[in-house]
Amino acid sequence: MTKVELRVHAIKFVSTALVGLELAWILFPLKAQQQRKWTFWHFFSFAIHYGSQFWMTFIAGMAMFLTLPRFWFGEGQKLLFPLYFALSFVMSSMTLATYIQLHLGSEMEYKEVLSLSMAVFSSLVNAYYLSDRIVENTTRRFGLEKDSGTAYKIGFVDLSKLRENPEYFIADKTFRFYHHLSWLSNMTGFCANTIYLYFLSSHYL
Repeated sequence: MTKVELRVHAIKFVSTALVGLELAWILFPLKAQQQRKWTFWHFFSFAIHYGSQFWMTFIAGMAMFLTLPRFWFGEGQKLLFPLYFALSFVMSSMTLATYIQLHLGSEMEYKEVLSLSMAVFSSLVNAYYLSDRIVENTTRRFGLEKDSGTAYKIGFVDLSKLRENPEYFIADKTFRFYHHLSWLSNMTGFCANTIYLYFLSSHYL
């Protein structure tokens, strides 16, 4: 097992432990004097998750792609993706758990629960299924690019000649498949959080 794989498994272990603690909160009844505390953690976790989604999806990824050599961009992805997906899973689970805590004994809005649940599910898929495959195929794909010298170029590169290599063609196709699935899952979570933000704002404005 490589250092990267060990790191990914360690991240998964920590995130699973944290989510387990969060879900345990639901087993304890909410006292009136604790409501402000749960409200704080609810807003805190949602803000962290939504902010990190926006930053990673629309700013950080494109900025690194356009400024770093492809190989170093891939190395960054191998570290950032598992961390980002784990953070998303932990924060989205905390948001859902605190929402349930704050609404125990009162009627819950099914649309709000659905949007928060979609955010948790999309983060779960990325953290526990897609991240391993992205890291594995990133290593394979950019390793082949490094051998050809293409990995040290920045931004968009013509890979048509490199794709004539059957090994690279398969690695590139597999990488793109899992990367697109991950993007779709991430955007599902982002849209779900945006919908919840709309519902949230309607309660306070």
